[in-house]
Amino acid sequence: MNSFFTYYFPIISNVIAFGFAITKGDAPERNGALIMLVTWVSETLVAWQNLDATVTTNILFGTDIVLLLALSALAWSCRRAWAIVTCLAQALQIIVHVARDLGAQISDATYYNTLGVAGYCQTLALVVGTAIAWRERAALASFGIVDQPWAKSPASARSIRSSVRSTPKMATKDPNRGPWF
Repeated sequence: MNSFFTYYFPIISNVIAFGFAITKGDAPERNGALIMLVTWVSETLVAWQNLDATVTTNILFGTDIVLLLALSALAWSCRRAWAIVTCLAQALQIIVHVARDLGAQISDATYYNTLGVAGYCQTLALVVGTAIAWRERAALASFGIVDQPWAKSPASARSIRSSVRSTPKMATKDPNRGPWF
């Protein structure tokens, strides 16, 4: 039973989560899933090698920094909340790496559990974000509105939202009120 949760559960859950995001998500979800999938596969292959623990930790730290940079670029260019959550979880992983490298008294169990839980939080945020984007895309399509997941800046994302006005099905007392406000 323990080997199932150690070896098979992460593989099965990540394949299902990334597959769901790639097939049902918009472009930000697909890009995020591909970024996280490539990083997860590379970190898994490194962890399976019989390398020195210091070398493995340094390689994982490097891939975590690259993942944070990629997720930060994704979060900056899209208007999805899940991307910010994944950045925060990735920043937590880097903080744990740095704290341990600076000599903080962190046990191995705490170190690896923090990295694992933060990774599962990232995957969960991606799945929840994909489900929300999928439902939102269907709801907006029923009103003839095309979702615009990308924005040049956070300010333009707000202006895109505010430019969408109510349709007769969603009429309110205030004609300036859009479907999100």
